[in-house]
Amino acid sequence: MPTSPQDTAPATPAGAGWRRAAAVALLIWAGWAFAHAASEIGRQSFHRSDPEAVAAWRLGEPRAASLRTFLHTMAVYLPPDRVVAFSSETDDFDQRFFLTLWSAYFLPRQRVVRLPGSVAEPDLAAVPADYVITYNYRLDLPQLEEVARHPSGALYRVGEER
Repeated sequence: MPTSPQDTAPATPAGAGWRRAAAVALLIWAGWAFAHAASEIGRQSFHRSDPEAVAAWRLGEPRAASLRTFLHTMAVYLPPDRVVAFSSETDDFDQRFFLTLWSAYFLPRQRVVRLPGSVAEPDLAAVPADYVITYNYRLDLPQLEEVARHPSGALYRVGEER
């Protein structure tokens, strides 16, 4: 008859220590494998862009300087704290991404968003924009009223008809 709680505890098998060690080793290996795979994916996506294309958008480079000049000219016509949809002549996602980011940087008093859709068919209803800026092309849509024109693009006020 058992006299203490230790006498009633189930006996641990002789190999339980090895099983625990194997489970810990398996967890460590799985963590290392996950971290290594995540690191490789991050490294591949980081080096995905063409270095020359990225370098062309550094501050002070001609393309960025041209965009800056254009946007500073358009900023004169924009009231502060407005939603401005930005669109460029290209349908290339990476180029549009860089241009939209630079636009947000060069127009700090505005809330800049990317104009969805393609150059041929922009989707004005998808964003609640007060103004639209087009870079290196012009739009001719009935719901847009041209506010300012520049050799590099134009600024439009969005009307009520969307």
